Amino acid sequence: MGCNINEILMLLLFRKWLLSNKGLTSQRSAASYVSRLRRAFKLWDNQSTFLKPIESNLNALGVLCCTNAPACDKIFTTMLGYVGAEYACNRWPYDSTSDVATAVRTFHEFLASRCNSASKPNSNTDEVASLIRNVQEIELTDVFYPVQLNLPGRIASRNSKDWKASKLSEAIGITDEGSWITRTVNNIIVLTDRGIHHVMDIAEFRVGSNGILMARPTVYGSNTYATVYSYHANGSIHPFKVQRNADGSLNLASISIEHSPAISIAINSGRFPEFQKFNNGQQYDVAKLRSEFNTFNKMVTYMLMERGQNSAKGNKW
Repeated sequence: MGCNINEILMLLLFRKWLLSNKGLTSQRSAASYVSRLRRAFKLWDNQSTFLKPIESNLNALGVLCCTNAPACDKIFTTMLGYVGAEYACNRWPYDSTSDVATAVRTFHEFLASRCNSASKPNSNTDEVASLIRNVQEIELTDVFYPVQLNLPGRIASRNSKDWKASKLSEAIGITDEGSWITRTVNNIIVLTDRGIHHVMDIAEFRVGSNGILMARPTVYGSNTYATVYSYHANGSIHPFKVQRNADGSLNLASISIEHSPAISIAINSGRFPEFQKFNNGQQYDVAKLRSEFNTFNKMVTYMLMERGQNSAKGNKW
């Protein structure tokens, strides 16, 4: 079933909003966001039994975001989870110019922005009620999975001063160790009271009523959860506290990926001259940079860390 006139209008309004509110300078750029968003919609339809097909339910989704923010957040968190899984498995090579996750988050922002305007979407109340019933089954307010942390996007930060990750893929391509994003995701560690595990070996993450992050390592079976710990800026270790938004939904932005030792320390250690050239915008040798990255990626440890503590730590260690 194709999208109807209301859904087409919703996407047209999204494009107009991008041009007037997000600083895009051309219709082509706005159209690119819509194209990436539709890629996420197609992935949703292939993975989920809820709201199918999603593009034919955008009007109801718009109403849901205005009337039940936690339920709306569940849908977008789930969609970002599906997208994150594609990146983590390297089925979608990460590229900042075609980042589907950014398009999904921006569309979520667009729907939320319409809630205080006079042009709120109209929809059949039965459609919205059905959508709310279905979304409850997703249960992502209290349970979420590693891929739903959008790990590749957090690692490949385009704002990094020390690691221009959006350009790094273009520079090194596939290394001897395989895709650098996939390798990095696979090597993120999770500190728990039941040992240290790789994030991709965690079957499930859960946040308790006390806000503490719990993990279910696959190796321990289906009913064993472990308390996740996070380093604090002073080097001490404490139970991992996940923040919640005002509406009670999980604030996934409070979960960050920490590099240890700090990337700036590693790169400036004298062991990676091509990396230093790369970061300084100087001419570098591609083969040597690729070789350095293989060494660099084996040396640096990636781990889950509370964002506030990560920011406070900075590049101290």
